Amino acid sequence: MRDVTAEHRPPRPQPSLPRGALMLAVAAVVGTLILVAVTRFTDTGRPVEVGTPSVSRDFRFADRPDGGIGVFVPGAAEPATIVAPASNGFIRGTLRGLNRERRREDLAAEIPFRISVWPDGRLTLEDLSNGRRVDLLAFGQTNADAFAQLLALPQ
Repeated sequence: MRDVTAEHRPPRPQPSLPRGALMLAVAAVVGTLILVAVTRFTDTGRPVEVGTPSVSRDFRFADRPDGGIGVFVPGAAEPATIVAPASNGFIRGTLRGLNRERRREDLAAEIPFRISVWPDGRLTLEDLSNGRRVDLLAFGQTNADAFAQLLALPQ
């Protein structure tokens, strides 16, 4: 049986956005993408290094068969300390990301990393093979302290 009343209903109005509002939204999205691209591919927004670090030390990190990470000071054959397996997730994650970039750029794993304390209190980890620098305090004081403890290792 056919529903005759459905044939006699007036058509429903289709909701639509005003053309000006739609164009404004598109312009905002495109402008945001351009701003992100310019910021990403230039030095805009990066902190400016003022002066020299208050403290700066180089370290080499090496994975161990037991899952730990050996922390070596320059010229040492034995690790100054070992990051125990399944501990210090922030150190592991940070080094994993930096080492991934090294492999992608085909850079030597033997080149050390530099941990620096700056006069303004920032703590950074720099990959000396490609110049990539990580502001460790951006991840919180507790995470930065994991790297800061390495500065106290005997030379």
